[in-house]
Amino acid sequence: MNDGRNTKREEFADEFMEKAAKKAKSKAKSKAKRKIKSKAKKISAASYVIWVIALLLGLALGAFACYYLCRNDGFELKGKSEYTLEVSGEGTSVIYTDKGAEVVSFGKDISKKVKVSTSLSEVGDGEYKIDTSKEGVYYIIYTVDDVRFGDIKRVRTIRVGGQG
Repeated sequence: MNDGRNTKREEFADEFMEKAAKKAKSKAKSKAKRKIKSKAKKISAASYVIWVIALLLGLALGAFACYYLCRNDGFELKGKSEYTLEVSGEGTSVIYTDKGAEVVSFGKDISKKVKVSTSLSEVGDGEYKIDTSKEGVYYIIYTVDDVRFGDIKRVRTIRVGGQG
């Protein structure tokens, strides 16, 4: 029978220890909360003013840095954006050498990333064959895969005959 009493005593002691531990933990939490609240109340108005000034200064410096880095950014065609050619005899064509486009994004030249699409047949690197035996309008479309210029396209128009 002693075994039954010892077991009950041990269970009672375990329960008592658990309750005491929970109570101590709860007291420690509430003490920590009171300490944090008292520290927060001790922050002076001058500290808040300094924080606001620092925040505004950081925003101003960030805006200036963005302006400074982006001041020369652009996506421009080299040369004219429109050309007009005269209609020639049957079976004639002209080889047009394209000058390309210049792209500067966030102060960095990324002209090599320009993608060109056109219905003209390419005969060499940046050279296109234009059929001048009949009237028509041809386009060379430039795009660049860049955050700054996203969906922007630049278009060079080549007209054969007439004013369009």
